[in-house]
Amino acid sequence: MSGVDPYDQNPPYLYECTNSGERVQAENRPGECSECGGYMQNISKPREQ
Repeated sequence: MSGVDPYDQNPPYLYECTNSGERVQAENRPGECSECGGYMQNISKPREQ
């Protein structure tokens, strides 16, 4: 996914699987990872406050 800023907070958001590292863009949480069934975490939102 070159050219995609993973920290852009505007849709579509970038989600990453916490198990496999698979990344997908979606406007809403995509559910489970298509590769392993793992949890998809929104990495477009900052994790530090």
